[in-house]
Amino acid sequence: MKLAYFTSRYPAISHTFIMREIMALRERGITVETISQRSPGADDLLTPADRREYENTRYILPPSWGRMLAAHGRTLFTHPLRYFATLGFALTTRPGGFRDLLWHLFYFLEAVQLWDELRSRGVGHVHVHFIGPCATVAMIASRLGTLTYSITVHGPIVFYDVSKNLIAPKIERAAFAICISDFARAQVAAHVATKHWSKLHIAHCGVDTTRFRPDASRAAGSTPAGLGSTESAASDIPNRRREVLCVARLAPVKGVGVLIEAIARLADEIPALHCTLVGDGPERAQLERLAADLGVKDLITFAGATGQDDILAYYQQADVFALPSFAEGVPVVLMEAMATGVPAIATAVGGIGELIEHGVSGLIVPPGNVALLSGALRRVLTDDGLHARLAEGGRRKVVAEFEISDIGRQIAALFAEKLGGTPAGETAAPAPAPQREVHAPGA
Repeated sequence: MKLAYFTSRYPAISHTFIMREIMALRERGITVETISQRSPGADDLLTPADRREYENTRYILPPSWGRMLAAHGRTLFTHPLRYFATLGFALTTRPGGFRDLLWHLFYFLEAVQLWDELRSRGVGHVHVHFIGPCATVAMIASRLGTLTYSITVHGPIVFYDVSKNLIAPKIERAAFAICISDFARAQVAAHVATKHWSKLHIAHCGVDTTRFRPDASRAAGSTPAGLGSTESAASDIPNRRREVLCVARLAPVKGVGVLIEAIARLADEIPALHCTLVGDGPERAQLERLAADLGVKDLITFAGATGQDDILAYYQQADVFALPSFAEGVPVVLMEAMATGVPAIATAVGGIGELIEHGVSGLIVPPGNVALLSGALRRVLTDDGLHARLAEGGRRKVVAEFEISDIGRQIAALFAEKLGGTPAGETAAPAPAPQREVHAPGA
């Protein structure tokens, strides 16, 4: 079986789950070509695997005008009627307004190049991660014929403006769609006709739980290095460092400022408290000023962007993982932390409740609530029994439902079912995981 993956930027430090998925499919004998809308930045190429994928990926933007003109010339010469029909489709299937008209003209230019590239490689199906502009390009390209597409829907930001993101027409024309959570599937189902609900399948993002696992000091039933029994916790607090970790892009939607305020509330109560923020983004300078203004600058380390080869060490050194986001799908960084045996605290947004069961596999607090976030941090950092239960429950959850090899098997089976064929190395396509029933909104 041969297909292509198409996304906005590949490889990318914030999209490592896409590479894991591609690798899992290749391990099951599926040939996966990679095409990216844009080239990655230097900060995205932090590991040998990143650089290897970069060398083997074709990029549409920034445009090579010679290559683009050649693609349009070939397509116009061989399929003139389809070419102009697709141009009309691109310009009429838009949200509205002159600006959107220009954007869809650009998408048409990209779509013809994508179609021409896939045809030259003998690829008849393209899978798109995210339902934004890349899915628009794939939808337009499919109008040229001989090409089908499918989409992985993440959310939640695309659900803020479903008409602008053309969610309904993209799903209606797609061969099928993969939703990373029940939350995402329900959001899509709310905006497409009932007859298209059968196209919506659940497949989580996943992590390698053989790599992301507790180190020797976090063996099952043990507490993190430096943490003692519940009886000794109070007296030992000033004498040992308590490490809070957050791995996130430093952007407003991640709510990192709420975590910094929570650290400030706990600073006097837990003198050995420290917080490491792994990631970079447009809010970094503002967050650094906030830490200084709150008097906790020395308690917070801004570690910057970190590649997958180095991220495991941060998890293994952490006592608790906190993700105070205002909006999320099902965050892969939460899976990584939980798989490594780090108790996780996250907010009640998006599909997080499908990963964290409050009090069993982690703690959930309302978004934006500094008092409740600081209280949850206090509980985990001072109650070793709770710490151990959440660490064990979190890893158990990820191993059971978010192991990448299992996810790869499920997605491979879905491609085999929908596109036909059996992946190399398989005697028969395994049956896809049972689909969860989607009810009409409000039912």
